[in-house]
Amino acid sequence: MPDHKVHLFLDRLHLGEEFPRIHKFLDKPVYILGKRQRELFHDPTMAILAARREYPDNPKTLLAAQNHI
Repeated sequence: MPDHKVHLFLDRLHLGEEFPRIHKFLDKPVYILGKRQRELFHDPTMAILAARREYPDNPKTLLAAQNHI
């Protein structure tokens, strides 16, 4: 599982800017589930919801969230 630095680097590389709030939101279950955290929040529906919640006016966030999962 890539760390946040890798996610942010890929955001910059593919989308031209970083979206740290999406990655932080999608990885919240890590504090409870540890390595099994991908069982929660790592599906296309949750990716869309996270993107719209954290950055409601930026369509690039949908790609950032999709790339995260």
